Amino acid sequence: MKPERKIIVIVILTSVILYAVALCVPAIQNHVLFKAGDVCPDDFTCVTIDSIFYAITSSESWAGWEAMLNGLLFGPFQLNFAGYANLFLWAGWVVLLIEKKRAAIWFFSIAGILTLQTFQLYINAFPMDEGVVKWGSLAGLQTGYYLWIAAIVIPLIAAVNLRRKQLAQGG
Repeated sequence: MKPERKIIVIVILTSVILYAVALCVPAIQNHVLFKAGDVCPDDFTCVTIDSIFYAITSSESWAGWEAMLNGLLFGPFQLNFAGYANLFLWAGWVVLLIEKKRAAIWFFSIAGILTLQTFQLYINAFPMDEGVVKWGSLAGLQTGYYLWIAAIVIPLIAAVNLRRKQLAQGG
């Protein structure tokens, strides 16, 4: 096996392992909200989103797989496509494995850019149930989120370095 091929395999395996762990551990912390209207009830802490008061009733943590599924299924309804970063990550693994470094750079870059839409959930309330009674807002990022980012950034850096080396050798 060529040394470059070994590097690619090690990078992809590292990324896959980080990603698998990210799916299993808590990734995001949500405030569970209900619409309070124009005034915050006295016995609740409230957040204001789009000039509407939402009372914080509790907090819940989502594992990475829950965040991913919610993002893929419901994200487009809120114009949030962060969940689709996973599809670009998977495609990046495949094209890097077949040594298409330039395409891999594009896929990993798009994945990285899409992850930034996660921060939109701090300022936009999102429905947390099918009846749109329970709402949520992002309270904080947890270990799974950072592992997910690492699973994207590590192969991106490797692909960029391997492509630079390829160009320096006249390829």
